Amino acid sequence: MPVLGRVLRWRHARLTVQLPMLLLAGIIVYDGLTGPQTAPLNLAGVAPWIHWRGLVVLGLLFVGNVSCFACPFVLPRAVGRRHWSPRWNWPRRLRSKWLAVLLLLAFFWAYEVCALWSSPWWTAWLVLGYFVTAFAVDVCFRGAAFCKYVCPIGQFNYVQSLMSPLEVTMRVPQVCADCRTKDCIQASLPRADDANRGCALGLYLPHKAGNFDCTLCLECVHACPRDNIGLTPVVPGAELWRDRPRAGIGRFARRPDVAALVLLLVFAAFANAAGMVGPVLEVQDRLTAALRLNSPFWITTALLLLAVVVLPLLLAGAASAVSHAWSGDPGRRLDAACRFICAFAPLGFGMWLSHYCFHFFSSPEALVPAGQRFLADLGLHEGPTWICNCCVTVADWLLRLEILFLDLGLLLSLYAVYRIARERRPETAQALKAFAPWALILTLLFTVGVWIMFQPMEMRGMTELAR
Repeated sequence: MPVLGRVLRWRHARLTVQLPMLLLAGIIVYDGLTGPQTAPLNLAGVAPWIHWRGLVVLGLLFVGNVSCFACPFVLPRAVGRRHWSPRWNWPRRLRSKWLAVLLLLAFFWAYEVCALWSSPWWTAWLVLGYFVTAFAVDVCFRGAAFCKYVCPIGQFNYVQSLMSPLEVTMRVPQVCADCRTKDCIQASLPRADDANRGCALGLYLPHKAGNFDCTLCLECVHACPRDNIGLTPVVPGAELWRDRPRAGIGRFARRPDVAALVLLLVFAAFANAAGMVGPVLEVQDRLTAALRLNSPFWITTALLLLAVVVLPLLLAGAASAVSHAWSGDPGRRLDAACRFICAFAPLGFGMWLSHYCFHFFSSPEALVPAGQRFLADLGLHEGPTWICNCCVTVADWLLRLEILFLDLGLLLSLYAVYRIARERRPETAQALKAFAPWALILTLLFTVGVWIMFQPMEMRGMTELAR
């Protein structure tokens, strides 16, 4: 990359992106706490839920984990560590993704129950909570504990970045084989501090495979004295069917916590989109009325837990049992289930893309009236000249794009599942038996996703249902 490569090798390249993001986060918090609580007129009700999420998934699709690269939440950590050196290592019992799974589940629940997209006040407090938590964790614990074990946004990015086209890798493997200083991993040493450069997430480049746990911080690039690390084009999703030891996380087959994370994010992609379509909202209202409840709190909670916890566990358990029995797989059933579940990630990414791109491409102008109103409050503008309060006609190409994302996600997941089945059972007949139950679940999820895309969906920055 003749121009971009030189920029990325610059030591302060990440900081120049993080500082504007920090400023934007501050504006969102300020407007969310002090501005009008009508979401379409507040930057906290528009920018995070329409524009930021859309840019995150598009960045993952075309580049990689650019969201973590530009993350402003770790800047206070850098400032704090100038005055307080972390004293502890992250507790051994918490060195897994289980805490992140629980935090993601809590976020999805709060998102639905508290209607975060329509509450600028809660959105502002969510952003503030992120800053406080990141600061507290990383000032107390060495390395990048918040990014690796806690941050829900980071976990989302790690899983989806498995389908990204670029990866931080070695340029010439032999150069790393001859290296004795191991500068790329210095920051993960037990007594490391900010004077040590290199990967703080424990990803040793010669053993690194895939984008999982990589924040694209490029510290390893800056640390390498031989300029032997760079962004390399890779086959999206290829690591899903390769069961090899990986720096930082080991093998997918031995990580049920990673499989649980993938399973949650895949089913949450469909549940999150379904929670904003007309027929599902009508069912929630009817159940609330039938049970004579004052609010949809319990109905929403029950439906969410059914969609992202109960149903995934039942389907994955049934598919694992049938696949193992039919194929006669001699390996451990849990190992096989973990690998097959991780192969669901492309379909989940396809659903996240379809959902977030719908809001991003159908409502990009929603930022204008919110921005005008914010400037008017500061005395820099006369006020918003217009606001979208009605249904919006969505371009025909957008629906086709959504279906295309789902198509590609389904095909990549099916291919990954088949490759895993052939690896475990080389005979074609036995491999197909191992493949069939998982392929059935993928096809059912795809069908549900297509149905969702054809339903009227609640718009961001609008007040009516539209499609």
